Amino acid sequence: MATTSSSSSVVLLPPDAQPPKSKSAAYYAVHPHWQDVIPIPQVDQTGVLAPIAYSPRYSEAMSFLRALMAENEVSERALALTEDLISMNPAHYTVWIYRMRILKGLWQGSTSSDNIDTKIVEINEDKSSQQSDTDDNEIKPGLWRNIQDELKWLDEVSFRNLKNYQIWHHRHALVELLPLDPAGPATPDSPKNSPKNRPTQPSSKATNEILSSFIASEQLFLSRILSQDTKNYHVWSYRQWLCARFPSLLLPSYSSNASNSIASTYRTHAEVQAIDTMIQDDLRNNSAWSHRYFILFGHHELTYVQSQSPPIILKEVNEQKLLHKAGLVDADLVTAEIEYTKHEIRKAPQNGSTWNYLRGLLRHGDVRITTLRVFCEEFLGPEGDLWTDQWVDVELEDPATKETRVERQEIGVRSSHAVEWLSEIYSKDETAKDEARAKECLRALAEKWDPIRKGYWDYKLSKLEEK
Repeated sequence: MATTSSSSSVVLLPPDAQPPKSKSAAYYAVHPHWQDVIPIPQVDQTGVLAPIAYSPRYSEAMSFLRALMAENEVSERALALTEDLISMNPAHYTVWIYRMRILKGLWQGSTSSDNIDTKIVEINEDKSSQQSDTDDNEIKPGLWRNIQDELKWLDEVSFRNLKNYQIWHHRHALVELLPLDPAGPATPDSPKNSPKNRPTQPSSKATNEILSSFIASEQLFLSRILSQDTKNYHVWSYRQWLCARFPSLLLPSYSSNASNSIASTYRTHAEVQAIDTMIQDDLRNNSAWSHRYFILFGHHELTYVQSQSPPIILKEVNEQKLLHKAGLVDADLVTAEIEYTKHEIRKAPQNGSTWNYLRGLLRHGDVRITTLRVFCEEFLGPEGDLWTDQWVDVELEDPATKETRVERQEIGVRSSHAVEWLSEIYSKDETAKDEARAKECLRALAEKWDPIRKGYWDYKLSKLEEK
């Protein structure tokens, strides 16, 4: 059996052949590099109603994994075993956790001149790494090469298993080995990331180049994987976390000073352009709209919330207009985004994603919804008709060829969202309040445009009639 010690044993015995693809052929039991290991088979209770039909190869590999984990073995062969198991069952979170512990142990035990152990947490959970700010803000080339190799392998696994969330947790753990961005906010996943623990010394040129290279490759990887699965929740969650961890590299520079507004330049920023491209490809991609809000506004809201003592919640920030009072709102940026969103709404008036984004902009910028009365009325029928959804044939002439063509056009209500907004606008507009019109909007929603939520619209109507 593998050697046991008070700490993790290190056995550098890489297998000399790849495990067979056959699900029935034995491998580890007959391989010379595994003869010292006594496998621990899974023992199921008798009379199990629906036992899991593991393949013989998978059962064998898991038996050897249990033996290695029992001895806390950290070795190249253990790493190869986790890779084999992940290829057969990529959702086995225990294997992923063990793999990360192995990587940290092997990298910590490196004898290279790079002395990478200054950046790796001890494999034993009862020990901690004490590092100076300078250490914590640098990355040794040897560690970076190791991380690159693991990320390269992980990329291949990711494309084969798009819906697997363990992959993204593993990637998250790898990226946490990189230096923190001094410009970043505290992130809730790790106390290490709190402002007081962020590095105060600037990174060296070499480290900055490594981080820039990493971010560039990561953006390319995320674009490729999202092109295959544009609304993958795990990918978007990771992308948002990455932006929060490296804000100076991934987010537009932000200033609340009106003279330094980023409204004229933010559209050229790489992350904004990437999201803009995804939105143009699919206007209804709610994930892309959500990420757009985060990179332009949500990150700064999060930074403010986490900087407050005692703790504060975002709802209080909005209700008390604390960002405005602190001078942390770029009004020109909000205005630019409102115009951008209105343009996108006109392309697809019934797209809920854009209307939700627009409401978020109003909340962040403390802009009154009544200012959008004329815009919302664009989507009603002739003379503000709230009930018609009629299509008509319109004869159009091509100015260049003078040829005519017939095109069907909608002359009635084009957006139930606009009707909903107008019900609120008509009841709140101090200059042209029209409660009768607001009630008609709610009746139209209940009876014509959104009858599945009739109970909700009737409730809203009853509250309005109580006033």
